[in-house]
Amino acid sequence: MNILSHRGLWHSPKEKNTFNSLIEALNQGFGIETDLRDFEGEIQISHDPILEPQVKLTTLLQAYRASNSRGALALNIKADGLLTKLQKFLQEYAVEEYFIFDMSIPQLFEAKQIGLSFFTRFSDIEPFPLIEYESCSGVWFDSFYGRYNNNFFQKIQEVLENNKKVALVSPELHGRPYKKFWDELRTRQIDKLPNVFLCTDLSLNAKEYFSL
Repeated sequence: MNILSHRGLWHSPKEKNTFNSLIEALNQGFGIETDLRDFEGEIQISHDPILEPQVKLTTLLQAYRASNSRGALALNIKADGLLTKLQKFLQEYAVEEYFIFDMSIPQLFEAKQIGLSFFTRFSDIEPFPLIEYESCSGVWFDSFYGRYNNNFFQKIQEVLENNKKVALVSPELHGRPYKKFWDELRTRQIDKLPNVFLCTDLSLNAKEYFSL
């Protein structure tokens, strides 16, 4: 299993998606999940609508390449119209370990058409069959109501058996306890599989817990 540090490796909420938190996660050997929007003609990093300049995507990609990181970039697309420019930057900085997700449905189809690696979604309110499942690189697994039942874990196995990747949203991202979910991943040995990502606010804890 691979760790995706949710908006970087941070210690207080105000550090989320800052350059230092993102780079620290990469330096620790983690992948990162971060959010992309447009502002003044640039792709910048922000979860919320941008009111003042934030970290530019190109700044992050320069540092990512310089660090020789093997961590994956999970890029949450928060605005339409970014994909062509994003693809150019990913090619320019030779980024291979990445995927985009959470974009609008029209943008999902554009991602497919231009050849970007994208994940579709599964959750307790988005059941199978999934949008563009055959074309996606993987599936982003979430649970808005904490319904981690047998069906949830069976779908994970099904996706993996279809030679696709899986990204799992850890419950603390929704303000819920995470220990039982982590226990389940370990009991079912999902944590031993290479094509699985865990997106978490607790990267260092997860690294220790799963002995990664």
